Amino acid sequence: MTITEEISIMLEHLPEKNQALVLELIKTMIPLDDEPLTDEDEEDIIQARAERERGIYTPMDKINWD
Repeated sequence: MTITEEISIMLEHLPEKNQALVLELIKTMIPLDDEPLTDEDEEDIIQARAERERGIYTPMDKINWD
């Protein structure tokens, strides 16, 4: 399963009020055309992907969505 597929499944389980919060969070992560990723952004992305590959993440059922 790809990360995109996993995110889509998780979003389906979120209450609608939390979906709006996730949308705003995602918007902050997408660089604007006039705002390229910084070196720090790219390093953070690489680190997050590496951690996920090593299994370092919080499973959906362990997150308190309230």
